[in-house]
Amino acid sequence: MFPVPREHSPSDLVTLASVEQRCRLKVAKRGGWTEQLLSQCMCSARQVGDSPWQRIRLYKGDSPRQQTERGGMGRSQGLATGWSSGNSFLVHRAASAQQKSRLRRWACGCLVVVGLVALFYGTRAPLAACVGERGGSDSGTSSGCPATYDRLTVADIRAGAKPYLLGGQAKNCVHCQDEANYISTFCQFQHGREGGICEPWLQDQLIKHFLDVPGYEALLTLTPCDLWKLLKGRTLWMSGDSQTQDFYKAVHCFLYEITPRLGYTPIEGGDKGVFQEGAVVGWYPPGCVDMPGNTRLCFIRSDDGPAIFGKLIPMLQQLAQPQDVLVINFGLHWSADYDGELRNLTAQYPALRRTGFPYMIWKDTPVQHFDTRLGEYPGGKPPFQCTKLGGDQLRLGDDHTLEILDEDLAVLGKGGWRNELSNAAMQDAGIPIIHTYNDTAPLHEYHRDNGAGHECTHHCHPSGPQVWVHALYQTLSANQDNIAVRPLPT
Repeated sequence: MFPVPREHSPSDLVTLASVEQRCRLKVAKRGGWTEQLLSQCMCSARQVGDSPWQRIRLYKGDSPRQQTERGGMGRSQGLATGWSSGNSFLVHRAASAQQKSRLRRWACGCLVVVGLVALFYGTRAPLAACVGERGGSDSGTSSGCPATYDRLTVADIRAGAKPYLLGGQAKNCVHCQDEANYISTFCQFQHGREGGICEPWLQDQLIKHFLDVPGYEALLTLTPCDLWKLLKGRTLWMSGDSQTQDFYKAVHCFLYEITPRLGYTPIEGGDKGVFQEGAVVGWYPPGCVDMPGNTRLCFIRSDDGPAIFGKLIPMLQQLAQPQDVLVINFGLHWSADYDGELRNLTAQYPALRRTGFPYMIWKDTPVQHFDTRLGEYPGGKPPFQCTKLGGDQLRLGDDHTLEILDEDLAVLGKGGWRNELSNAAMQDAGIPIIHTYNDTAPLHEYHRDNGAGHECTHHCHPSGPQVWVHALYQTLSANQDNIAVRPLPT
């Protein structure tokens, strides 16, 4: 279990300051040899290391998951990763091979000290510099991330760089060169090569939308390594209807360069026969994408309450581990007792969790854009005309809430009647929610032809499902300490 965060007093604070401040080491009550050695190493490295204005703050008592001023890394991990960044610069800038060798030995010696201090403070420090790996949030990578992504800025994107979430590729990508593989071509969002891909002008319009509307900077600059570091050593299980299937595809595409191969491993016994009632197989049979470091992404199609209770939960009780995370939704295939099914799920969850069931996160039901008052499916067969939700009586505010001008549309401000019920049930049970309804409400132009004609439920890629990936990242980030069970070693 991670320790509960607490308030920090001045005596807990160690500040490793910038070169301009002469690398002052402020220690209120401890001034032993470890701090002095650490100070000497740090001050030397920081002359050529990170930005002179950056600082690392260390707090005794922090959990390994607690956020710090170095991009969300743990206390001692943030220190050691900053070190590997500084030492790598120092080694790379050495004038000769002899200097490089001598400086690398010096760097590794210093990092041994850092490691001892890190162990004293209760967490492990990566010795990345000893193998020449540079890690740091500025580069868009994290320790052990299998691919390299330079951190884009909003200015880069305005100048024409494509956000990674919307099809931008890793530096020196490998899988992106496999033009014969469906996953590669789909995940590069090449319109015309695969079905379900947004037209190029829509993709360009979407980037402009995210640039013009306040609050999307983090979405635009998100890297796969940001999500990866939250999943390392865990399985992310995703289960729901065809909308969750699209969600899974978006997560898979975001991480596909991290996967060792462009394949999918069916779950043993997880063929179509397992789901004869209440669920069907879609893009893939129930199965998983394997990633390095004991990490997996798995999808199991379960359309409604009976499939969740009768098939999914028993299956996960056999296959899942307590350090895993389950993202779940059922809503479009609702029953007459939808609220009762939601309450049944939340009532069962505490006992399931105590017996090793994954940490559960609820995903809200996505918005639809049919030409009806509330945007819901009117019945019939495609093609359909998709329209702006709420017409001129609804807009997305700068704070990403929906501003409703017509009182008859007030339920849309609560995410529609399904989300009004599910949000209340999950909040009462303390289950986190991935909120996506508001941010996808303006995307009425981003629906696709399902093979029988244009419809207004499923989105083309990249659009709504990629918004959901960023919302997943936000929700995982906010609940790292609550997941509580440590991931497997990576």
